[in-house]
Parts: sequence; structure tokens; C-alpha cells
Amino acid sequence: SEKALMKKNVLDFEPELALFVNNDKPLRYYTYILEFANINLSDKGIIFFEINDKFKDGLKSKINQFNFSEFKFINDFHNKIRFLFIRK
Repeated sequence: SEKALMKKNVLDFEPELALFVNNDKPLRYYTYILEFANINLSDKGIIFFEINDKFKDGLKSKINQFNFSEFKFINDFHNKIRFLFIRK
């Protein structure tokens, strides 16, 4: 289970709702935020997400459905994809 792989310090301080989603719709919150940002974010506005790297391709597909001018994935200090930068 994903919970078993999560470090104790994360489980102790982050709400479960923020860490885990149903496996049938893992990108649902990203989709809601992207839809909202597509309409409401100011021109040149920026969004940063902390992401699970296994959802990179799905997120790229979602981003391409909207009118954002730029996006890039950013690695963490372990050289693992961990962040997503998006500009409207």
C-alpha cells in the first residue's frame, strides 16, 4: 500500500485527504485546479504543484488541454521529478 511506503513524518503532519486519492481518478484535484486556473488565473500567472513523478505523463496530457503558455517539470535534490511549474 502507498501508506506503507510513506514516511512517518509525512503521515504525522499531513492530512490523509491531501496525500491519497482514489486510484480510479488520481489526477482529479489537478484537473479541478487547472480548470479553475485556465479561467481565473491572470495572464502570466504561475502555478506550482508538488507531484508524484509517476503521474508526469497524465499531467502533461491534462496541461495540453488548456491554454497555458509554458510548463516544465522540475527535479528535487534527489534528481527525481517532484515539481510542476505552469505559466498562463
